[in-house]
Amino acid sequence: MKKLLLLSLVIFLFSCDSNNSSVAIKTEQALSTAQLMEYWNNAYKALNDSNYSDYLTYAEKVYSFAPNDFSFKILFADALMSVNQYKKAEEVLKSAINLHSHLTYARLKQNQYQFISKLDNFENYLSIALKDTEPINNSTIAYVLDEKDLIPEGVAYDKQTQSLYISSINKRKIVSINQEGIVKDFIQPGQDDILAVLGMEVDPKRRHLWVCSEWDNPRKIVADSLLHSSIYKYDIETGSLINKYVLKDTTQRLLNDLTISSDGTVYITESLQGKVYIIRPEKDSLELFIDSDHYYYANGITISDNNQKLYISHFGGTHIVDLKKNIVKKLKHPENISTGRVDGLAFYKNSLIMHQNEICRYYLNESGDSIINKEIIERNNPLFDFPTTGEIAGNKYFYIANAQLGKFDEKGYAFPDEELDSVYILKTNLNN
Repeated sequence: MKKLLLLSLVIFLFSCDSNNSSVAIKTEQALSTAQLMEYWNNAYKALNDSNYSDYLTYAEKVYSFAPNDFSFKILFADALMSVNQYKKAEEVLKSAINLHSHLTYARLKQNQYQFISKLDNFENYLSIALKDTEPINNSTIAYVLDEKDLIPEGVAYDKQTQSLYISSINKRKIVSINQEGIVKDFIQPGQDDILAVLGMEVDPKRRHLWVCSEWDNPRKIVADSLLHSSIYKYDIETGSLINKYVLKDTTQRLLNDLTISSDGTVYITESLQGKVYIIRPEKDSLELFIDSDHYYYANGITISDNNQKLYISHFGGTHIVDLKKNIVKKLKHPENISTGRVDGLAFYKNSLIMHQNEICRYYLNESGDSIINKEIIERNNPLFDFPTTGEIAGNKYFYIANAQLGKFDEKGYAFPDEELDSVYILKTNLNN
């Protein structure tokens, strides 16, 4: 009897493995996303009111949320300067410069940061930051899409047919590009009541195309009852809808990007509330997987080749989920590297490809929990206008150069064609 009870206990514990558990992982941080937004607004209000003591108080709180973010460092340095803490301000500014973000120079030139410009060595720091804007080009044009008002966002790749899939925010559709470069609609605009199409991923084994869809736009395009963020599962051979998973509640949501494990489990980032959702094959329903209070704008997501680690990027950095133990921890990295503000995220040969308005490759240690080196693949390409996401295709990486996300008017309509560019899909060889 004891042996039978012991065996039953082992079976029960095995059945509670992370991949089968329905209990969401709860993560917390001293400063929540809601508090971040509050302190962020308060910092700028205090600055505008010339209340520099409060400016420093709130800027330091913002900085504590993501101390390796170049923008938060600059804000904190400026606040320190406002109360004459020159030495500490210079230390924080140095650490911002040492991140070598190509965005630092433009941020330092903004008029709102009026105090750090008074540092004795400010011009030297500015010249160093300017060097980090020099173009680095390792990509070539793979395809040019003449449908200018697509406003694309997501890329998927089917290795069986060697076809690319490009999602459209504005046209509410998906286009395919076959290996001969022929472009056609995979689904028609608004088909299956689909809204703006964002992140996508191919499940090659089951021949599915998984798609994120939502609408954060003032245009009245469908009935209010349909304005929910959803996941669509399509038959990649026929383009027919297999299932639709709708996230319905009273809170605004944005299912943004997704990745798929080899067993067919789908992991999805939700950006507005900073959560991660899951669709398990055996349940075939949308469930909360990570309930976080600090994944501000969770976006890029990818999985390791061995399906053991899930990488999730958000504004403040990147976290790893051990999918065997359901343990979440930060991706470790040197002090001069930032893993936040990531849109597209892909895993390739124990490295991570990250879109941070430039395309970077971060090489990982053997255990995959720490960055050991950084390589800039593409920076300040003249075609860049919101290079959102990309996809691994063998040893090549295809990505959108110009999503043109800023080219909507105040009513939510895309600019006319004469104010838009053709859509450029670039490629780079990852073995170079």
